Amino acid sequence: MSTARALIASSASLWPRVTSHPFLRNIADGDLDDAVFRRWVAADHAFNVEYERFTAGLMSIAPTQHAAEVVGNHLAPNRVNLEVLARTARRHKVDLDVEPGPTTIGFSSYLRALLTTGYEPSVAALYSAEKVYFDAWSAIEPKTNHSAPYWPLVENFSSERTADALAALTLLVNNAAPDGPSAAMRTAFSRVVRFELLFWTAIYVGETW
Repeated sequence: MSTARALIASSASLWPRVTSHPFLRNIADGDLDDAVFRRWVAADHAFNVEYERFTAGLMSIAPTQHAAEVVGNHLAPNRVNLEVLARTARRHKVDLDVEPGPTTIGFSSYLRALLTTGYEPSVAALYSAEKVYFDAWSAIEPKTNHSAPYWPLVENFSSERTADALAALTLLVNNAAPDGPSAAMRTAFSRVVRFELLFWTAIYVGETW
């Protein structure tokens, strides 16, 4: 079993919670409340600003030029994510200048702190974040109303460009640990999945300080 497959298998119990999360179900059904939509745009924008910094930090500790290039290739899609979120915010008058919630700060802070533990756990975390997002949005993309205000976000997060970047990252994870994932890589992968679930829940229920 490849390292990427082993990481997914080690968190298999979490995957049904990803694809069945009520936040995603509401998006697919067209029942997403406007207040939830606005929280989503603001929180995702705040997170992606920090996610870009995490990716740049991971690029700086990559052990080879090839690894640095593959990680660096994720900076461009992340910039697109920020642009799509910003356009959506302008179109629907969503205020992005709001204080991030504790889960948003906790999630992004965990990723930034993970860089101090080394390349392998950090690249496992990047792979986890990209895999969760692509699987989640790809699952609901065929069901999502194209006229919904959040359609551009779903379309972007499940795009062919995202799939190609994920495929390259999968190979990078396998090369980082050809004999299988370390305990630290498994922990990082699992924690990112759980943080993503918490992030969606915080948006869905309206987390406050």
